[in-house]
Amino acid sequence: MRYRSHILASGLLALVAATTSVAACSDDTTATPDSGTVPTGTVPPTNTVPTTVPTDAAPPPVDATPDAAPAVPVVAESEGLVSGALNPYGLLWASDGNLYMSGAKLVGGDRQLAVWRIDKTTNKVDKTFGTDGAITVPIDGDETSYGLVELADGSFVVQAAAGGKVWLAKLTKTGTTYTFGTPQALVLGWQDSEFADWPVTNDAGVPQTPQYQSWGIALDKSNAAAEKIVVFAFGAPAKVAVGGTQRVDNDRWVARVLASDFSHDPAFNSGKPFWADADGKGLPDDARRGIVEADGTIVSAGYANFGVGPSINVVLIRLKPDGTPDSTFGFGTTSAAASPGQTKFNPFVSAQGAAEAYAVVKQSGGRYVTTGYGKSNFDVATQENDLLTFGVNRDGVDPTFGRLGAWAIQSEGKTGAGTGARPFRDNGRDLAILSDDRTVQVGCWDDKAAVFLFDKNGKLDKGSFGGEGYKVYPTHGFPFFKVAVSPDGKRIAASSQSTTADPSSFVVTLKVGN
Repeated sequence: MRYRSHILASGLLALVAATTSVAACSDDTTATPDSGTVPTGTVPPTNTVPTTVPTDAAPPPVDATPDAAPAVPVVAESEGLVSGALNPYGLLWASDGNLYMSGAKLVGGDRQLAVWRIDKTTNKVDKTFGTDGAITVPIDGDETSYGLVELADGSFVVQAAAGGKVWLAKLTKTGTTYTFGTPQALVLGWQDSEFADWPVTNDAGVPQTPQYQSWGIALDKSNAAAEKIVVFAFGAPAKVAVGGTQRVDNDRWVARVLASDFSHDPAFNSGKPFWADADGKGLPDDARRGIVEADGTIVSAGYANFGVGPSINVVLIRLKPDGTPDSTFGFGTTSAAASPGQTKFNPFVSAQGAAEAYAVVKQSGGRYVTTGYGKSNFDVATQENDLLTFGVNRDGVDPTFGRLGAWAIQSEGKTGAGTGARPFRDNGRDLAILSDDRTVQVGCWDDKAAVFLFDKNGKLDKGSFGGEGYKVYPTHGFPFFKVAVSPDGKRIAASSQSTTADPSSFVVTLKVGN
């Protein structure tokens, strides 16, 4: 898609604009595309921002004062390939100190959901875990896993997307042995028995079925007596009543289920999954990862393409612990009353830019930080995707974060850049937070796997990685897709994409402190 760019007139961000071509990033050939093309346009969106502060408003934004002492550096520890690991987008440091990874593995030619264990001492695949270091279970369809969580007894709940459905499977720990239970499909908007009513056919006239996708799960620890799993998903809108017009785009979905049997939690949204149409526009919503806060509050990250003018905007949705929208949170939508608990923002709209959010974390002062990518023209003209990170308060983008609320990573013009398979592609795919509110963001720099360290106020932490604030792994062309921080905050791990043609994931570990 060709862009027409001009200098950003609003003064929100100092952007250098030029005529460029930016391709939306995609995963391997079996994964869901990240986004559509970005339209051109020059008309800024009409957004409304709440002018009254609710009585239960969120904490004030954190300030932009520098840290009192130099931050502890992050240093590389190990790197290596995990053979046979297809897109291990789930990554978790468990209570036993080992690293667990979920993805897919070919077993006799059949693609199956898989979990690996990386030994905490050797940083290599533990061959005593399952068969050749992996435990697998088949699901109907081409499995992809975006997350796993650990339960109190040391068992795991593993998420998967396959066959147009979202699945959960329990990997039960008994002594030192782990065994997969039967995967269960999560019912969102449509029951299987209702599929015949879905009003979509393919080009050959064959009826299609509602499709759902999920990019992650999280553990709700707000009630120690009842462990619960929150699923972040997107897909077919809810079924309308007889006589209504059925929408067939994607909506945002959030479900909370009991970890014991994966049944819907009756205390969440009256026992049903929550769904939302981004800004009420009836447009496809692309949900990504999310978080569950200590009190059970849920924040879902994602984005939607609002067409000519607004373009692609970050859309965050915050739910109260009872599964209903938090009306004290949100800004930028056409109607706050019609889209409670939602944000909608793209600070780069005046330069025909685009902004996406793939993950979100919350800092100790109450500010949310996202990672993703888009087009910014931040310091130089964007030639490919830019990694974008935003600081977000309850009622607006936080101007004390980065440069007036945003920061972009651009490899264009940097020494050694321009040699990747997609030159100058810089993506943010996931992020994690350290104890001092710094964020570790992973993705790619010049289309090579990279780890980025940001200070608490949204700028690269130049105290790590040779004064650059980021580390590029030049020998690996697949971007990192997931990052995890150990419970004690001392270790970091990242895992990369792979393809069926090259089913090996690049996994690295880093240390916080020398």
